[in-house]
Amino acid sequence: MTPRGVTFGDESYDFHILMQYFKYFGPFLPRYAELFGGGEAENELELVIQCVFDNVPESERKPFSLVSASELSREDRDFVCKIMKLDPRDRPTAKELLQDKWFEGNGGK
Repeated sequence: MTPRGVTFGDESYDFHILMQYFKYFGPFLPRYAELFGGGEAENELELVIQCVFDNVPESERKPFSLVSASELSREDRDFVCKIMKLDPRDRPTAKELLQDKWFEGNGGK
């Protein structure tokens, strides 16, 4: 998922990673701002999110959750969607993931 033409250490690397994330796992929800405790950090986050939104054309937004069964099994898709939630409050813990039914099926082999 490394952005084309951007190398690790480039000052825009993090921004490009957010753009890639937004393409496949967006949108960013307004409640993400709660993670930054308000104030200047929250305002900066809002600007970054708006900039990401403005720089990712709608035609490039391909929600991973809509991947077809011919591209990826439903079980695999659902598992990836669980672990790729941006808000850590929504993500399962490592312990919960290891107990996921995905590991009982073909996905865990």
